[in-house]
Amino acid sequence: VAPAFSVDVPSACSIRNPPSAAAATSKSLITTYMKAMNSLRYTFKRATKMAHFGGIIDIQKKCFPSSREHSSIHLLEGNEYAGGELHKFIFTDNYAECERTSVAAYILYQLDNRTKGAHVISLGTCPDHRKKGHAKELMHFCNTHARDKGYTHATLLVRKSNEKALGLYQNLGYMEHRVFTDYYRSPTEDALELFLNLECQQENEDDDSSNPKIWLPDMQLATTLGR
Repeated sequence: VAPAFSVDVPSACSIRNPPSAAAATSKSLITTYMKAMNSLRYTFKRATKMAHFGGIIDIQKKCFPSSREHSSIHLLEGNEYAGGELHKFIFTDNYAECERTSVAAYILYQLDNRTKGAHVISLGTCPDHRKKGHAKELMHFCNTHARDKGYTHATLLVRKSNEKALGLYQNLGYMEHRVFTDYYRSPTEDALELFLNLECQQENEDDDSSNPKIWLPDMQLATTLGR
């Protein structure tokens, strides 16, 4: 399954009362973020149900032209991807009529002990729920989760023409690493591999305590195939 990425540029982060870095220990990180990222309308949670997986695939079909960018139910049901650990998180719309249509945005990422890296497999936002900051919040969570567990970098692939997604990733600190010619189909297009050094990102945040991007404890993405 090829990586797929959201085409929206989310607005300002909607997080209320972000937790302190000290509170986000390895064991409590996910629980802490779940509480911090919830709002009256949207709930942040781990995708665990068939309805959630169906909602993720529905978003992919709306956002990404090539079936190569769509995940399979078999992949989503599992907890591994390419030998690494697969993580699946979503924002759900509390006002939706059913669980499948409640999935407003999602992120799939891999953490790999072999490479000590995180790899974003797929990130998407339902067109009806864009401009809410979901994509940026999900990326920040992925970065923080990976860095909290000792991973050093992150990678992702994106269509070369996807300027909005590129703007989001570059704003998060990603840099172009290499190009895969004709990687995507329908239409055929080059893929850019973007890379972020999580360790350097942490140092930059520590050096600039006034950085407005720090809404959550230690959140920034890195790029390389990772667990």
